[in-house]
Amino acid sequence: MKCFYHMERDASGMCAQCGKAACGECLEDVGGALLCHSCEKLAQQDAAAEHEMRGKKAKKRIQLINFLTIPCVIGAVPLAIAVAAKGGIIGFFGGLVGAVLGIYCVWATIWGLFHVLPWLKHKLSNSSFFIFLTPAGRVILLFATCYLVLIGAILYGVLGGALHQYLHYRQMAMNAT
Repeated sequence: MKCFYHMERDASGMCAQCGKAACGECLEDVGGALLCHSCEKLAQQDAAAEHEMRGKKAKKRIQLINFLTIPCVIGAVPLAIAVAAKGGIIGFFGGLVGAVLGIYCVWATIWGLFHVLPWLKHKLSNSSFFIFLTPAGRVILLFATCYLVLIGAILYGVLGGALHQYLHYRQMAMNAT
């Protein structure tokens, strides 16, 4: 069998993607698969497009979470001023610290929700216990699940998961540009 690209050379293998016979010069090992030059270029283009798409999704997630946190920031300023009016300078700094911690908790909880909800969906996707519950049991289970998801998101987010997720998404967004 001859190389598809060099008819004078014998083929040393076949492209895993298109099945064309090719010589050793025309085949590249890409992730354990032998690909010819044209398929290798397509694979690189697909990888670049996937990388760019993940970067755009990361930017959108960061923008969404920042947008969802803005009302908390806007509400924290009057809170700090109100506490300052009652407690003077010490009250102002106490209100300011409380406002900053409150903003962080909201921001971290939103990041935590984005991490905990897919995990819960994965865990519940194969379970069939919903069929056997009464409507009242389903309502109770729904509220309990929401409560547990919120607690899980708060704990995950506030204890460092939010910062980890944010830095990960920021890195993906920066690498895409």
